[in-house]
Amino acid sequence: FVILTRKNPFPIYRTMMQPAVIAFGTASSGAALPTSIYCLEESEIDTRIANFVPPLGNTINVDGNALYEAVAVIFIAQLNNIHLSFAQIITI
Repeated sequence: FVILTRKNPFPIYRTMMQPAVIAFGTASSGAALPTSIYCLEESEIDTRIANFVPPLGNTINVDGNALYEAVAVIFIAQLNNIHLSFAQIITI
């Protein structure tokens, strides 16, 4: 951030503290999304960027969680010597 913008990053960190507390408190990045967008717009970030980047990051985060859960189920089955059929893996 410092290299690209030549600005101090700490005001942005201070501004984004409220969405971070909401995200950790609710364990949901989706619950903090509206607050994140609002705080970014208040930080003089371009509105187009503030309305595009956080929803995109949230969607990528949700996809990552879904992939993690599927891999975790298969891994736990392998640890317990449960042989999954092709149909069961596809279902997972």
